[in-house]
Amino acid sequence: MSTTVGGHQSTLTLDRPGGLALVTTLRARLDLPDVLRVLGPETRTLGHPLPEWLDRQRRAGALSGVTFFLHGQTRDWELAAWPIAGLLARLQQAGATPRLVVHSAAMTDAALDMAQKLDLHRLAAHASLLHAPKMPIAGEAPVLAVVELQGHTIAIASADKAEAIPGPTWGLGARTALVRGPAPPLERLQEFDSERLVKLSAGNARLVRLADRLNGSVGSFGRSFWNILAAESPLTAAAIKAHGVLSTHYTDRYLISPLSIRLLFEVLSTMPGVGIAQVNIATARLERPERLGWTVFHSFSEDGQRRQLLQALLPKANIELRAKADLPHARSLTLTLRDGRRIALLLDQGFGAWRTEAARHDFRADAVAQARALRAAVFKVHSEPASELPMVVEERPGATL
Repeated sequence: MSTTVGGHQSTLTLDRPGGLALVTTLRARLDLPDVLRVLGPETRTLGHPLPEWLDRQRRAGALSGVTFFLHGQTRDWELAAWPIAGLLARLQQAGATPRLVVHSAAMTDAALDMAQKLDLHRLAAHASLLHAPKMPIAGEAPVLAVVELQGHTIAIASADKAEAIPGPTWGLGARTALVRGPAPPLERLQEFDSERLVKLSAGNARLVRLADRLNGSVGSFGRSFWNILAAESPLTAAAIKAHGVLSTHYTDRYLISPLSIRLLFEVLSTMPGVGIAQVNIATARLERPERLGWTVFHSFSEDGQRRQLLQALLPKANIELRAKADLPHARSLTLTLRDGRRIALLLDQGFGAWRTEAARHDFRADAVAQARALRAAVFKVHSEPASELPMVVEERPGATL
């Protein structure tokens, strides 16, 4: 083929065999390998992380229902970090009925602790909760979700079983492609009441709904917290006041923002009774560096700064940063009284459940300056609308933590 460029004629030679080879290679790479055709010959790649893909379908008005399946052992679930929590509310508002399905055996699994039951109860505010005798598997690939989409039903599956476990990496398609195709037959699903599951597990413990009762000035958060406890569990509050607290231990994997730290500080500094002899705080190390923020609800960018701020706010506290796997799921404040009794306050989402407007925080300042500014900051906090924010109050036998 001849062409003229700048007044000069030149000849271009097309490499037809090379072009055919390139197209053949690209087609082979685009074709799904047989090992991933777990949903039959119509199996296709999804092309996006599942939460993102579902949100796109929601915005397009294409969804009428989504059923999520919680695979894996209950002890491995990280429901507090599962990325569909906000998505469930949006699906519900869009009329795309969401459902959560657990294995029937999980209902009586001793490894399903109270913190996870509270997480399930919170998620069930925007979804039906069901159980099944068998979870759906396509070949050896767990089915993560069944989606009712524009008049037909499809399944989303992953050959990476780790991505089927509820937690921060669920449905991302990071190590192997997520695939979609015709949904396999499902086992019979039975609905159950998440609140009943929590109440049955609580035994003699008291279930307190904090909801919006702590909304208001951050400076009154701690006093309001203890006033609610006194109103809902007067004998517990009286024991704390009469005997005093020998030591307190707060455990929370997700104590990661100045806001949650300020709320913890308010609760500890307004605790009734005589002064606390010892304060212990255990939280998880950050799994990756974060971008530097500018408001109290942003996460710290690295662990050293977070530890120094906690230490500056609570100079006598023992601060531990551990691997996430070494900490329990529960976000709990455990008080050991001077008469030997232990009172455990199990908070559904810890102090990360409250929000505020854009109250600024200077992450670049040194820890002492940050602590001083955070302690003096004045702003309002609020819970999410319609959130129950359950807290379980439990007296436990005396033991060393």
